[in-house]
Amino acid sequence: MSAICRHGRWWGLTAVTVVVWAAAGLAALLAGGTVAPLGTGFIADVVHGRTADAWPGRPTWAVAGIAAVLAVAAVAVTLPVCRAVLRRLPAAGDPVTALARNPRLAAFRAMPTAL
Repeated sequence: MSAICRHGRWWGLTAVTVVVWAAAGLAALLAGGTVAPLGTGFIADVVHGRTADAWPGRPTWAVAGIAAVLAVAAVAVTLPVCRAVLRRLPAAGDPVTALARNPRLAAFRAMPTAL
């Protein structure tokens, strides 16, 4: 397993944590209240179901709804960017195509081949 795959799940958990914390902050901004600082205490409160400590005075359904909207917005932005980047990457495993696109090899393409 590559290093990217091993660490990719941690980036995903980090992204989920930041989205939940941002959703709690937006809920507190919209309806008043506070949010615990982003850190291990916030994560422990959410994981153990102590949402009254993570976002006091805010209903969990409001935080969950805002988190869902933020997650959909993040996917709506990230997916087209990833597709655009992947379209620009060369096709892996096709050396003939890679050589055919190389302008420095144009002189060799014009030469006849011997049988």
